Amino acid sequence: MDQNDKKIRKELKLGGFFFGIFAFLILFGIYVKRGLGHPELMMMFHAPAAVFLVLAGRKFMTRLKMQYESDE
Repeated sequence: MDQNDKKIRKELKLGGFFFGIFAFLILFGIYVKRGLGHPELMMMFHAPAAVFLVLAGRKFMTRLKMQYESDE
């Protein structure tokens, strides 16, 4: 169980990192749109942010995935 806990902690840290990148890209996209007045550049930040949101969600679901696999 200890190795599973280490793997879960590692995956959660990576998920937190991905979520941080997601938040940064969203906020920077809003800044570029509102602060700098370039709404045409907003999607340059929001589209990659969507990818990082999906990656973060996959990493945050590791514990549930492991529980589901152990129940089989």
